[in-house]
Amino acid sequence: MLASLIPTLLALATPIQIGAQQTDSSLLTIARIYSTRDFAAETCGPSRWVDNGAGYTTLEPAAGGKGRDLIRYDTDRGTRQVMLQAHRMVPAGGAEPLVVEQYAWSADQSQVLIFTNSRPV
Repeated sequence: MLASLIPTLLALATPIQIGAQQTDSSLLTIARIYSTRDFAAETCGPSRWVDNGAGYTTLEPAAGGKGRDLIRYDTDRGTRQVMLQAHRMVPAGGAEPLVVEQYAWSADQSQVLIFTNSRPV
């Protein structure tokens, strides 16, 4: 009879945790520095000169609030043109636009190469 009570006694003696453990957001850890965007600086750009300085392109928050649009500014006229909307950069099967880290234009500016999804090594 005592042998059958041992599992019950052990179960009662084991402390029960209620809810998930919360991490303290005031703690500074290596993982928090490198694995989250908590300490990322706000950036401007990246920007690229085009047409021998007649204009430049840059990334700006999309009007819809998701992702960033690729914008061209004409330096002489001061005009702004959306070259590539963020919603056009959603990969097949995805729900969110790509997070563009860098980009490069082809010589005739008809194509853009996008660098995204990098990870620290």
